Amino acid sequence: DEQIGWYSILTPWQTDGWVSASFFKVRQNLSNDQSPSLGSAATVGVVNMRTGPGTGYPIASKLSDSTVLEVLALQGAWYKVRSPLGSTGWVAAEYAPLD
Repeated sequence: DEQIGWYSILTPWQTDGWVSASFFKVRQNLSNDQSPSLGSAATVGVVNMRTGPGTGYPIASKLSDSTVLEVLALQGAWYKVRSPLGSTGWVAAEYAPLD
């Protein structure tokens, strides 16, 4: 939802509210995924990127400390992300705070 200058949001922690549009840059990706970016996040420490939003999913890759990720979607306490190399997967939000 959007009102002039504001976005209605739902955080990974299920808190909803309104934030100023000046804190977000909404854009359309030109990749095969076609998901709009919700922003970027940088990993804190070595982080597992998984095939789904939970620890029960296999590890797709390990991301180095301070890897900048493009956040594509939120599901619970997990972000669907795109790595700098273009691969997509899921990381726990607590290990990759949004910028």
